[in-house]
Order: sequence, then C-alpha cells, then structure tokens
Amino acid sequence: MLRLDMPAAFEADWRLASRLGAWGTLEALAWGLLGGKGGGLGDDPLWSALAALAGREATAPLGRGIQAGNGFRLPTDWPSRLRRPVGDGYLWRHEDGRLLLWSDQGYLLCDRPRGGSGVAAARDALRPYLTRAAADSPGPRATCGNVAFRLAAGQAAAVPYASLQGAWVRAVDPVVRIWLTALLPYLDLYLRQVLCDDGPTPGRSLLLHPARLYVSSTHVDLVLPLEGVYLPVRMAGLDRDPGWLPDLGRVVSIHFD
Repeated sequence: MLRLDMPAAFEADWRLASRLGAWGTLEALAWGLLGGKGGGLGDDPLWSALAALAGREATAPLGRGIQAGNGFRLPTDWPSRLRRPVGDGYLWRHEDGRLLLWSDQGYLLCDRPRGGSGVAAARDALRPYLTRAAADSPGPRATCGNVAFRLAAGQAAAVPYASLQGAWVRAVDPVVRIWLTALLPYLDLYLRQVLCDDGPTPGRSLLLHPARLYVSSTHVDLVLPLEGVYLPVRMAGLDRDPGWLPDLGRVVSIHFD
C-alpha cells in the first residue's frame, strides 16, 4: 500500500481514503489477493481485528455505503513500475457507452464514459500513461521515445477483470467488489514481478503465513516464526518495519521470533 500510495491513489474517483479508510482498504486488498480460496480463511480472527481497526462491526459488509466512482482509472505512474517488454501493446473496446482500455500484459488501464469515438478516444485515454505524448501519431502503431507500442481494438472476452468467487464475496460491499475486479489483475502482475513468483496466486505467497497479531491503541505488532521468513518477500523489502503510519494511526512493526 505504501509503495502504491493507497488508498490516496483512488481518492479522487472512489473516495477510498475518506470513506473506506486505510484499514478498510488493507482488508479489501487482503480479501481480494487471497481470493477466499482454501479452507477456513473466512473464520480467521484476522478479519475481526481488521474490522475493529477500521472502526466497523465485524458482521457489517466491508465498504457499506461507499459510492461508486464514475469509472476506473489506474494511476498513471503504475504501469512504469512494471517490467514492460519493447513493443508493449494496448487494446481498447467501446461497450455500453463506455471506453475500456487495457494492456496486453493483462491489466486494465481505464473503464470510463466513452467521451469520443473509435481509436481517437482510446489514444486520448492512453496519453497520460505514456512518458512522452505520442498517442497522436497516425495509424494503429506509434512510438514513445524509442519504444514502439501498439493500439488495437480488442474483444469483450479479453477485458482483464478479476473473477471474485466464494462465500467471502458476501462480506464485501458490491462497490468495493467492482473496484477489486478492476484492480486485482494489475496487483497480481505487480506481485509476480516483485516476488519473482510465476504462480497463479502471488498474493497468497505474500500474505498466507501463520502469525500472531497484537493490537493496542497505539501499536500493531505482527509476530512470525523465524522459519516464516520468505526469501522473495525479504529480497523485495516487503517485510521491513513500516513504523509510524499516519493513515493507519498506529506504529506497525513486524517481528520474527
């Protein structure tokens, strides 16, 4: 969350910081990345602890009352955080008055009101994601610096939305589920690259570990066994002590014992 500036990165369109809050956003991401797969995850006491930290009753749906934004837009600096091949491609589609734009690496850039027609609207939506304004070049292929990219019409079945399944889905407000389905394909790819994990569920490699959680009015301490050190997470720097986090209102520490 810190690396990707969440929830502030989605405040303008979804009001995540002000309505869901940092703890609620963390809980939503955990639900989504774990996917509710595997026995007993829904009964883990972690969820009650996260709900309490967010100031919510454990039985209340996560994100209840949050209002949907007018569309989904991936933060414009996020694609540059990925390892992108030369010749990266983008696809677009008009559907029900909306423009869908996505990378051929399998993550959504935007789902917004159409605001134009054909490839011109797609170029307009793509422009903020390019390091130099090259989207006005004619034809389906253009260049950004010395890197060529392709822009083509895509099929409905290829739009990269995550599929959320399982009983856990009922614990999450529909609006939050909409946000997660658009966001998770990017997060999965980001984690696969950061953790060098080619498996189908990199979020489980990051999050699914036995541990003890201690919560007070000022501190949250996560204690993992020494054998719980996971080398890809350590090399990526994802198990460092965050320390004082104003958005969470706590000092957050990670210990190995």
